[in-house]
Amino acid sequence: MKRILTYFSVILIMFPSILSANPFVPPPIITEVYFDEDENWTLEIYIDEQYNFGMINLDSLKINDAIIKDEVFVEFGVAIIISPSMLVGDLNITRLSGEMHVETYDGDWIWIDLGMEWDSTPPLPQGQSIAYQWNINVLMESPDYWLCHNYPPTLGESAYTVYGKGTFHGYIFDLNHKPIPNVQFEYFPWLYPMGGIFSSNDSGYFSYDMYARLSTYSLNYEISDPPYSGSVGDFWISIDSTYYAEIIAPVYLVDVEENHDINFQISSYPNPGKNVITFDFTILQNQEFDQGNIVICELSGKVIEIIPINNNSIGHYKIKWDIPLDLQGIYIYSIELNNRSMTSNKMIITK
Repeated sequence: MKRILTYFSVILIMFPSILSANPFVPPPIITEVYFDEDENWTLEIYIDEQYNFGMINLDSLKINDAIIKDEVFVEFGVAIIISPSMLVGDLNITRLSGEMHVETYDGDWIWIDLGMEWDSTPPLPQGQSIAYQWNINVLMESPDYWLCHNYPPTLGESAYTVYGKGTFHGYIFDLNHKPIPNVQFEYFPWLYPMGGIFSSNDSGYFSYDMYARLSTYSLNYEISDPPYSGSVGDFWISIDSTYYAEIIAPVYLVDVEENHDINFQISSYPNPGKNVITFDFTILQNQEFDQGNIVICELSGKVIEIIPINNNSIGHYKIKWDIPLDLQGIYIYSIELNNRSMTSNKMIITK
């Protein structure tokens, strides 16, 4: 039988106020879930006595609508493994989606944990589990608990630690496609161990290993000379994967005055555009080139599309571009002749 915990009714009456006064996020009790090749689940639960103040009846616990059987022994500070045979009822969870929380009984069922929830984005690969990583939040002076993909699974071992990372890497260039060194990238710098700070080298190359969390990453980056700050957002990291990014920062490492004698301009219409945008520009006789492109980027520098420019003629150009259906917002477009950025401008895309 589970060990029965005796607690005073006065403490139970104070339970909601104690929780609201506590600055810490309540830790999850369901700390890991694993699905085998036949889609059968196994999960890990861990009850932190320090947070819960001894106010949990270990003899009456429920996961969703399924009650843990009496013969299952649960104690504080010990990670235990739960299988379907140990419950009365079903959890109705799958590899693609699920939600679980734990309740204790005191005349009524009381929700006592953070809970665990996931969906099909990104899907959980075979052999991996979903688990919570404990983090120190320096700014909030409290712990955070983030869901990640975990490999190898650690059921019954480490309650709040995950393993398995992927690599984020790539290059950062200026508008002339020159590599930018010493660019500082950072994501969640106040959060250990999930946060990180890293820099590009002399070739503009950067690389960093990151946890495979269940939500997307966003990074900020900062260029010291010329001063500029930008961001790269909404990308996934999977275990043992590599995510490559080529960032075109809207800056020049050299003085832009060396382009002024060309008197080069480009415009787009309609602006804002919705379905089709026309780029309007003129290439003069003294601007002969072997290779030319219109380069369209997000504000972060991520290249959306490269449109070749016919180098067999010099003069006035009008080039139409069919806008992809998923684009919306502000974008930068520029003219590159012989891999040299001649001019750039901004456009707005609406839906």
